[in-house]
Amino acid sequence: AVYMNAGAHGVSMGQLVEEVEMADARGVRRLHRREITFGYRRSGLGGGVVSSVALRLRPAPPQEVARRVARVMEGRRRSQPLGARSAGCVFKNPPAAAAGRLIEEAGLKGMRIGGAVVSEKHANFMVNTGSATPEELFRLMELVRDEVARRWGVELEPEVTVWS
Repeated sequence: AVYMNAGAHGVSMGQLVEEVEMADARGVRRLHRREITFGYRRSGLGGGVVSSVALRLRPAPPQEVARRVARVMEGRRRSQPLGARSAGCVFKNPPAAAAGRLIEEAGLKGMRIGGAVVSEKHANFMVNTGSATPEELFRLMELVRDEVARRWGVELEPEVTVWS
């Protein structure tokens, strides 16, 4: 979440980070927030692995926090395939557009390659129906990127990080 500066509802991890401990080719080190450049779904953490994070959170009454969490979860239940096997949103939102909307308007909801399918509930989610291989998921991502580029002239950039 810190490495890719995950976020939702106008708040991203980079806004909350105070300090990061990470391991990379130089060893284990601590970085203060001012040493890290955060941007939309990216950080300046390079090729390291984040091992711990100190966050600065705003205190709020427990009832207010519970109400906010309930509201967010209800919205997610309505709009996202929460019970399905997915890695969340697959593509970053390009400037002035929503990746899910572009994918949906390209007619790709329900598109399937093997056990990998573009969610009918939210087009920026790719779901493993139980038998998808990584290759099928990658091929489906490529098909979606190519079709959105062909239809709308927009290059979708993956939001997920692929480790190989």
